[in-house]
Amino acid sequence: MKNSGSLYLKSVLLVFLFTVSSFAELPTENFSLKNNSEYFPFQSVTSAGLSGDYVIGTGGNYLTLKLAISDLNTQGVSGPVRFLLKNSAFNSGETFPLVINITNANLPSSVNTITFKPYTGTTVRVYGSSASKEIFQIKNSFVTFDGSNSANGTTRDLTIENTNSTGPIVVGIYSSGSTPVTDITFKNCNFINGSSLQNANPILLFSNTNWTSGYFNNITITNNNFKKSYVAININGSDAVNNGSGTLISGNDMNSLGTDCITGTGIYVQGVNDADITQNYIGNFNASVISSVNGINIASTSNNINVSNNVIYNITSNWTSINTV
Repeated sequence: MKNSGSLYLKSVLLVFLFTVSSFAELPTENFSLKNNSEYFPFQSVTSAGLSGDYVIGTGGNYLTLKLAISDLNTQGVSGPVRFLLKNSAFNSGETFPLVINITNANLPSSVNTITFKPYTGTTVRVYGSSASKEIFQIKNSFVTFDGSNSANGTTRDLTIENTNSTGPIVVGIYSSGSTPVTDITFKNCNFINGSSLQNANPILLFSNTNWTSGYFNNITITNNNFKKSYVAININGSDAVNNGSGTLISGNDMNSLGTDCITGTGIYVQGVNDADITQNYIGNFNASVISSVNGINIASTSNNINVSNNVIYNITSNWTSINTV
């Protein structure tokens, strides 16, 4: 019995030493229990959700946008979240499209919002090749992309670019069924598509998940620059009471020259009720191969649309259908 007891104690000691040794080998640089589900896979299941500021990039909480958004989708949010982009470029290690889609109980809200923003003083480019797809897909409400690298700034320090020339989209915002996606904001950003030919999809596309008409409210698109696409902004809403209400498209530039120009339509809205389209600069279209050219197109089932103080100029085409509004 004595020998058995001694053997038991030695076994326990060996297990203890092995366990301590294993944990000692975990990485210490930029390591936190909160954000490293790779080493603590149970953490994402039991977490109450992300809250606060998270730095994405070298030396930050997450090395890539892919890892950060994966954790966001798994954990959800329990407070306001800001993802601060520290690297000058995000391409390596990313898989496009990057899909923001929280499906658990920790959904974003008017209080628990999600913001993507450059780290202070950093100019950021998120880019990749995504054929007939997007760089970002957004399927949740209360998401903001603020491209300024300072607090309450208006500088355009974030560029999002799809470099593919086959049916590219830069950002897709998708509702599901008749449940609206609400409170989406794009401000102070540069958007560049991979093609300006007619097969190119819009830079910003609002629709349902199957690219049919969708449901949206409180959409803000302000102080952005749009380059190289057939259509800059396409809000494809369903014909429903108050759908599209609270839409603001203001202070955007869609007037780049040469190969960076818009060739088809600057702003297209359908099925939108109660919107303001104001103070946008739309021009320098060169649409030699496009059948119809529109600065702003207010399509069917749209109501109560205020179009004011926009500057629309230098729109050319070899076709007969040219419309400012």
